[in-house]
Amino acid sequence: MSDTEKTNNKGRPRTEIIIAIAATVVSVYAMITTVYQTYIIRQQQHAAVWPRLQLSHGYWV
Repeated sequence: MSDTEKTNNKGRPRTEIIIAIAATVVSVYAMITTVYQTYIIRQQQHAAVWPRLQLSHGYWV
């Protein structure tokens, strides 16, 4: 593909290229967010099984 095919008559990049770049950026951010959420969920699961210390007997409201 030559340089003239990559740009329109005014010398600007084609709309398809701009859309493709934007979609790639959004996809990368979505992947980063998913990985971070997975990290947080794993931390919460580990915290849920910590031992619990109870100092007294009886029922407290």
